[in-house]
Formats: sequence, structure tokens, C-alpha cells
Amino acid sequence: MKVKKSGLIHLTEDATNSMSEMLVELFKVDEHLKINHSKLASFILNEYRSKYFEKSKSRLVLAHQDKKKHLKDAIEALDVAEIEATLKYLDKIKKTDDSPEKSHKN
Repeated sequence: MKVKKSGLIHLTEDATNSMSEMLVELFKVDEHLKINHSKLASFILNEYRSKYFEKSKSRLVLAHQDKKKHLKDAIEALDVAEIEATLKYLDKIKKTDDSPEKSHKN
């Protein structure tokens, strides 16, 4: 297998610990292995891609959405009339939340 440098990957502390633990376990099985963190990570990524990626793609998207960017893009796509209607709606919500009846219920 040809090795191509892909740059540095920053792992969380948990992922780093998991990688080290897996390597220790593999060397317990066979101390003569020719494997390191990079080779193990490559193997895991290829296995994941071929067996699990399609099944978990929607969960990955949900877990890593940039909600601020999504909202900003949605706002930028609005025309003036839609922005005005949104502002009126937000103002109405704010007035409802600030109403005396609502304050007394808390």
C-alpha cells in the first residue's frame, strides 16, 4: 500500500487514548506486528468508510452542523419583505414574552 501524507490530524484526548490502547492490545496478540498509529488510523478509516459511513452520515451531519453559518446563510437569502415579516414576528414574540400575564406565571 502506498503511503500518502495527508497532513496532521488532531485527535481528542479520548481518541488518542483509544488508539494507544488498541495498539497495546494488538501487540499483545502479536509482538512482531509492523503497525503504528498512522497505519492503524488508516485501517480504521478505510473500514469505517466501507462499512459504516453511509449508515451514519446523517448523524455525522447533525453532530457537526455549523448552526450559526446556516442561520446566517438563511438570513442572507431572504428578500426585504421576508426580513420585515420576520422582524415583525420576532417583535410580536418579544412583546408576548414580556407581557405582565407571562411574568406572573413564573
